[in-house]
Amino acid sequence: MIRNKSGNGIIGVGFLCLMLLMTAGCGQPQKNAEPASVAAEQDNVAQESEEPSQKADGSLFYDYSGMINRHVYGRNSDSADADGDSTYQMQSYGWAGDIAEEERSAFIDAFLGEGASEHPPFYEYYAEEPVSYNEEGDLQLELYYDEQTGVGCGIRYVRGKENAVAGKGFAFDTHGTVGWREQGDLFSVDEEFMAEVNEWVTDFEDSYEYDEAGRLVHYLGTGVLELTGDTKSSEIFVMDFIWREDGTLLRKYSYCNSFLFGTTGSSAYDYFDNRQRMTYRDTYITHGSLDYYYIYDDDGTVPVYVLLLDNDLGKWFPTFAVCE
Repeated sequence: MIRNKSGNGIIGVGFLCLMLLMTAGCGQPQKNAEPASVAAEQDNVAQESEEPSQKADGSLFYDYSGMINRHVYGRNSDSADADGDSTYQMQSYGWAGDIAEEERSAFIDAFLGEGASEHPPFYEYYAEEPVSYNEEGDLQLELYYDEQTGVGCGIRYVRGKENAVAGKGFAFDTHGTVGWREQGDLFSVDEEFMAEVNEWVTDFEDSYEYDEAGRLVHYLGTGVLELTGDTKSSEIFVMDFIWREDGTLLRKYSYCNSFLFGTTGSSAYDYFDNRQRMTYRDTYITHGSLDYYYIYDDDGTVPVYVLLLDNDLGKWFPTFAVCE
């Protein structure tokens, strides 16, 4: 069981979608293939039950079986590797709908087996600071996962006005691994980004603000973006840093100009534990947001698992992989 609760510094957070698995530092999942027949493309989509069914004893239960939309992308034997092993990539994800509190146990048991909901979650993430209607210490993510079968499910809790809480259910299979790229310097702009600035921005200037302890709290990079025909200076980069009382970094906000770098990932909130390991990333995408949860094992510096939740207009689609 892995937990992350505000202040305990035990675990972490999030990761990128297959197209984006890159900004946060992960590569694309891969795995050695089963026989070609197994790697053939499938598409099993089940309709969500709108009403609960009734057992013989009169109790109600919800049928969540088959709610995972499964897509298997494979190569046939003609494209086998030189060593004779055919490889394939598998991506399975599933949005299971809103999960009411009274449905929680049935939902978890449907994917992990009878009684799974009675055990502690494999992983939990709690809000690190007040954001919108989310208060510090509020449960944000509850994850159940069977490391033997690679099957898991979870609930992403979304909080609204007057303490309203919506449980967004999802389920997944795990296939393959993703590579981990070190975070690099958290307090400066990436060299690749600066190369774009040198090509498209004139009169670039940057400024830094520090707190009384000498820690960076605000960075601003401005310039004239010739790409858009502007003649006045505009924001190109922004970084804000929030520090804990013990001197460790809690949160980094970053923004890069969307005209120059695109809209996906143009703004992001990155959260860190007291060992400065990234634990959660909330980043912008036009249809909603991308949540990355980086799950560590004890004192490890590289995540063991990475979970991406793609919030597509209120439907949360998961991607889950082993991280190396």
